[in-house]
Amino acid sequence: MSGPKYSDYVLERQRLLIIKAQLEAELERSQCEQIIENINNCIEKSNIYFSQINIEKYEENISDAEKIIKSTAITIELKKLISELKTNISTQYIIKGNSDALINILNCYERRLKRVKNLVMRIDDLMQELNVQFNQQQQENREIEFENTEWDTHNAVSNTSENLMAVYSDILEQLMECENFEEEKAKYDDILHNHSFDDNYKISQMKMNFDSYLVEKQTEINNIEVLKLRSEYTSLSNLIYGECLEIPDDINILKEDMSEMLVEAQSQKVGEYVAECIKKVMETLGYDIASSEVLSAQTMTKQYYDYTDNSAINIASSENGSMMFEVVGKKKKDGTNVDTSAVKSDMERFCPDYQKVKQGLQQYGISLNDKKLCPPDEKYVRFVDIKKYASTDRRITVRKRKKGIYNE
Repeated sequence: MSGPKYSDYVLERQRLLIIKAQLEAELERSQCEQIIENINNCIEKSNIYFSQINIEKYEENISDAEKIIKSTAITIELKKLISELKTNISTQYIIKGNSDALINILNCYERRLKRVKNLVMRIDDLMQELNVQFNQQQQENREIEFENTEWDTHNAVSNTSENLMAVYSDILEQLMECENFEEEKAKYDDILHNHSFDDNYKISQMKMNFDSYLVEKQTEINNIEVLKLRSEYTSLSNLIYGECLEIPDDINILKEDMSEMLVEAQSQKVGEYVAECIKKVMETLGYDIASSEVLSAQTMTKQYYDYTDNSAINIASSENGSMMFEVVGKKKKDGTNVDTSAVKSDMERFCPDYQKVKQGLQQYGISLNDKKLCPPDEKYVRFVDIKKYASTDRRITVRKRKKGIYNE
């Protein structure tokens, strides 16, 4: 019987494990390349920002201010922050390791940039306060002319105790890597500058706000986990669709999509493996492939093999575990069909080779379970323009989720 033959194929567990391992290795390589690219982009972005920071100007202004202002909590804090700024700018990390190690490095570089930006914001704020103190002192003794047109003047923090400033500075130090540093800092600035509060009440309010912030922070998702998930999503998306789809913002949706995509990627690799094994078996039996096409919307691979002058063998395998063998008629050069009876005759001739194909696939861990074997009959004859499909690889990005087709 060599009419159309419909079968289900099952892949043995050992072959599946090999495919899974190969998929994991491919995704790992892809993730490493993508993470390294993100690291380099972050470094480039950081260097551009760092080049705009004038540390020498900061130090020069502090030195000028100290000529007429005694050492204050502000100057002490400024020197500490500038020292930390220099350290952060000069910090470098060795870019090597697996995807987990690289994710940590990327996180370090992102945190460095965020911290430097927040340090600069804090330094600029204190420099303005120092400028006010300088101007007030200058008015009192008129000893030194202090020029800095770049600074905007604002009201100084008056009669602020060292204890209050210590609490304020300590909290801001712990907020340096906060994503919304400016917004968080504003809350403490409002307390600091509220003249209706005494220092003890200000300290208690700052500590209460900071305790609330720490509670909220505990509920936030770890940045390393987010970076890792986004990296894995990008690699899976590129593998399956050939491009990176928009990454969901919701972490739960992201995890759900990734779980489905991983199954899809595995099914795709199984489908590719089965199609390649079919090709090897058919070539062993002396068949030359005439054309092939991949229909991604149906997750199906079609391969056409030359059989006779009148016919070809069409083997279609899908990622959901289905396979079909079919003897099809060839169209002539003028577009007309060959004789139907000749194609039926070729159907009868192909029957022994079908059994050989089944045996050959078993060597690669693929077992065929026949579902429907149609007899040779002219009613099953259809004609295909083989040249039309030569070297065709038609892929459609919208794909359906697949069921498992493996021997677990």
